Amino acid sequence: MKNIKNTSILKLGLILIIISYVVGALYSMSLVLKEPVFFKHYYESHIHRRSVKSIHLITNSNDDRQITGIEFPQLPEDFAYVSLRNVWNNDNGYDRTNEFAHYDYKILYFEFINVDEDLSGGEEESIVLDKAEIRYMNGDVQYVDIGKIVLHKNFKLNEFFYDSSSSSSSNFSSKLYTKVLKDININNIESSFDDELEGFLEMTVNNLKQQDIQYPMSFNSGEYINFNSNYIYDDLNDMRRYNVYDVIKIISITDSEGNKGNELLHNLDYEPMGIISSEKEIIDYLRYRGVK
Repeated sequence: MKNIKNTSILKLGLILIIISYVVGALYSMSLVLKEPVFFKHYYESHIHRRSVKSIHLITNSNDDRQITGIEFPQLPEDFAYVSLRNVWNNDNGYDRTNEFAHYDYKILYFEFINVDEDLSGGEEESIVLDKAEIRYMNGDVQYVDIGKIVLHKNFKLNEFFYDSSSSSSSNFSSKLYTKVLKDININNIESSFDDELEGFLEMTVNNLKQQDIQYPMSFNSGEYINFNSNYIYDDLNDMRRYNVYDVIKIISITDSEGNKGNELLHNLDYEPMGIISSEKEIIDYLRYRGVK
């Protein structure tokens, strides 16, 4: 009788082990991505010689394919071309990788490079890109809705500021403290993503919130201007925290002699790698994207 009881216990144990294995295998299979998932990127940039950007994606942890090319079908050949940076010298082909149990969060840097040899002139141009073709070492090609990338060339950039100091922080805040070269009026400060970023990116000019500014803002020669910007990403219900941003603010200026031009605010960047610290957060993101 005792042997029969032990045999029954052994069989039950084996059945439970098999069930646990099958459940675990089915769960792991349910997590597998059919293809890498790219974050939504919202970029605005003025290309003088080149502009460095990054591309963010989630892959299966066992996906060792390297990206060997990024193409934008909407990018005219006579505007700029794209080049990957140090593709053979990085972490398995990527610049940064955060590894989790089933997924990797990867970042790769690339450049938009101006094709114009004469960088001093030319007519101002702007283009918008929202599609990308990702090429992998094994020959695979993936077509991606990248978000929205706005590129400018041949902006009229005058020197209205000097003796400037700027800084940015890992908490996605940035500062520019600058001195005015001559009497000026600031006519506007704007980005192509002001509507998209409302309530997510906050900026102040001499402690005055951007939405409260009355234009034109007048400054005398020798005065200082303090620009402060920061992203508000603590709201877990704000899905913009899962996007990648690297934007500029265009400051439209007229000086006392009637000369018009622009200054640019840089370092307005944000990436979700800093807030995605667990596999659960990746799964939550994939569910939000409708992938899982």
